[in-house]
Amino acid sequence: MGLKDNDLQWTIRILGDFKTKYNELVAQYNKSAVAAEKEGRNPDFRAFFFQRDELVRATREDLRSFLSVDGIASLNAYVNNEKKDMKVGLREGQP
Repeated sequence: MGLKDNDLQWTIRILGDFKTKYNELVAQYNKSAVAAEKEGRNPDFRAFFFQRDELVRATREDLRSFLSVDGIASLNAYVNNEKKDMKVGLREGQP
């Protein structure tokens, strides 16, 4: 990613926190989805996507707060390069 030591350490810490929170969010959603299906209801995808998007927003904000200007530029360039071959799932692409 081309990050200097301090930026790399902050990135590792912030993304580690993101991973923990994201895994908790997925586990919570899966639990509620199973309960909803048992009751004959559809799982609440919108609530999950909203919470996920808020987590991503907060994580990006943390990265901008703690990384240097050069670190943010390097990280953004790396992410954009990785995203060039990604595809968005049908459900994800719908509002």
